[in-house]
Amino acid sequence: MNNTKMKQFCQVIMERIPEENPQMTEVIKNNGVTRTGIVIDNMILYLDEFFRKYQENVSLEKIIQMIKTTISSAERTMDTKNIANFVNPAEFRNIKKKIFLKVVNLEMNLDRFSVRKILNRRFLDLAVIPYVDMEIGTTEISSLNLDFWNVSEESIFRLATENTKSRKTEITSFLGTLDIMTNSLTFGASSILHCQETLKELSDKYGSNLFLLPSSIYEFIVYPETGIDKEEEKLGLMVREINHNEVSEEDVLSYSIYKFDRIKNCIDIVWRG
Repeated sequence: MNNTKMKQFCQVIMERIPEENPQMTEVIKNNGVTRTGIVIDNMILYLDEFFRKYQENVSLEKIIQMIKTTISSAERTMDTKNIANFVNPAEFRNIKKKIFLKVVNLEMNLDRFSVRKILNRRFLDLAVIPYVDMEIGTTEISSLNLDFWNVSEESIFRLATENTKSRKTEITSFLGTLDIMTNSLTFGASSILHCQETLKELSDKYGSNLFLLPSSIYEFIVYPETGIDKEEEKLGLMVREINHNEVSEEDVLSYSIYKFDRIKNCIDIVWRG
C-alpha cells in the first residue's frame, strides 16, 4: 500500500468530517505492520479497508457515509456497554476477568515490544502476550499499565493464564482441499500454552505424535504424524503457502512446524521455515 497516498486519503477524510475533530495516527500493529487511522475521542478508526474500497472505485461520498455509520455505531456501543477505564487503577478490578493471553511471532515483534513496552514472555519461537478484551476491541498490556494499576507483571501473567485456561479449548474437525489436510483438526492459537492434556488424548486416539501447523494468530491445525518421507518439510511448505496466499501479513503467526511428542508430553519445533 502506498503510504503517501494513504496519508492523502486520510487527510481528505478528516476534512470531510470536521465535526468529529479527527487526528491522524499511525499505529504499529502485530508483526510490525503499520496501520493508518484517525483518532476520535478515545477511539481509533483504521482507514485501510476504506482506502481499499476507494481504490476499487467506491465513491468518496459512500465511503464518508460508511465511516460516519461506523463512528456512530462505535459510540453507541461504548455508551451502552460497561467498558472499564483502562488507565485508571481504581478500575482494575473491573477488568480482571477480561485479561487473557495470546501468542504472536517473537522475532517479528521485538521492535514493537521494545517501543511500546509490551509485556511478553518467550514460548519456543513465539511470544506470549497478556491483553484486555474490552468487548469493542483488545488492548495489549504494557509496563506502563502496571504502574497505573500498581500490580506486578507476575500477577498479570498469572491472572491471564487462569482466565485463558477457563476458556474452553475448541478443537473442531477440519477438512481441507489437500489430501494432507484430511482428518486434521483446528484449535485456538493461545490454546497451545495449556492444551497438553487434550493433545495427549488426541495423540493416544490416533496412536501417533501430532504436528501443529500455525495457520494464523488465531488457530493451529493439528495433524497426526504419519511417518512419510520428508513429512515436516512438506507440511512446512504448506504453511508457507498459507501464510503467503491466505493470511494477511498482520495475522501470520509463524513459518515453523511444531510437534507434540506423546511420550515426552511436550511441544517442540521440528521445522523452521
